[in-house]
Amino acid sequence: MDEVSEPYALYFKVGRPVKVGIHLAGNILHEDHAVITAMADNRMILELCGSGLEEKGGAKPGTDVTVINDYGNALFRCSASLETETTGKSISLSLSGGIREKQLREYFRFDMHLPLIYSIPEEQTPASVIAEWRKNKLRSQELPPPVMGRHKDGFRVVKWNRVENLLPEMVNLSGGGLRFRTPEYTEPGTLMHVDIFLPLLVPRVICVVTKVVRCNEMMLFWTRGNFYSTAMRFHRIDEKDRETIISHIFMEQRRSLHATIENWSGY
Repeated sequence: MDEVSEPYALYFKVGRPVKVGIHLAGNILHEDHAVITAMADNRMILELCGSGLEEKGGAKPGTDVTVINDYGNALFRCSASLETETTGKSISLSLSGGIREKQLREYFRFDMHLPLIYSIPEEQTPASVIAEWRKNKLRSQELPPPVMGRHKDGFRVVKWNRVENLLPEMVNLSGGGLRFRTPEYTEPGTLMHVDIFLPLLVPRVICVVTKVVRCNEMMLFWTRGNFYSTAMRFHRIDEKDRETIISHIFMEQRRSLHATIENWSGY
């Protein structure tokens, strides 16, 4: 893990979700999600998303705290100490030392045409988004598999739930995230719900929570309106669903390779 010494505000911005580990008395580690509500120099104020510290007996000034921001393909970790005694959900921290950066594993990426549905929750706290994701997964598991059919270079959703004739679009997909075109700009760090339809022998709907990494405007002079290439990584995904995605990518890669070989053999 590399250490960097740039200002803390470059890596920890107000309004962004982070993970915290609070080292309480009795060798107890309290882990929680939190949102940064204030940031100035080496001082950070967080609002915990869980039940707070009351049921753990509170925390005293000087308590060691670890703050982690997972952004893009890297984790940024910083040490801190609690400034004031607290039993609530709002904590004030004094950051210290450098920021330790860890690059995450990169998965193989592949372009393919897939149908998908996405939405941006108004409530961006991790706890509420993850709770909604769990409901979405259960709901999709209770429904029959989607009916899918061929459409040009991909597959469309003929019918599923209240969705009909959902056309595929170009998606850059990996086991770690995806990128596709959106009609609006989305701020990096935004959490999104995405349903990915995979045309397997028994078609599957993969429900994930993503976090936007990059959003760049696409200069498409032959179409009207603005479009954005929005890249995101999986923030919440069932590991079995990740394995399904990786397996599907390898199958599509092999199919594409065989088609290329057959085209060349025709000359």
